[in-house]
Amino acid sequence: MPQKNIAEVLHVTASTYFKMEMGVINITLSKLLLIAQALGVDCAALLDQEDPEQDPLEAELEEDERLLSQYRSRIIEEQGKLISLLEKNVEYTNETK
Repeated sequence: MPQKNIAEVLHVTASTYFKMEMGVINITLSKLLLIAQALGVDCAALLDQEDPEQDPLEAELEEDERLLSQYRSRIIEEQGKLISLLEKNVEYTNETK
């Protein structure tokens, strides 16, 4: 559906609707419901939720687990760098004796 038509449903200008889409203007829940109805979709589909049937807590847990995995990988990477520096320091110390 063209932006112009959705703007008409919301009783706003096309420019205002564009700003809503871009996040420049916060959209109210009532307007979000109107957009969902006009598009024939569930509100969750407009909120970037991949699965509208998924429990929000489950989605949050999955995101937390993903972030934790990234942090663990980063820690392992940094530990490797630290070990390498320590080994170089030991080598330098042994060479200067």
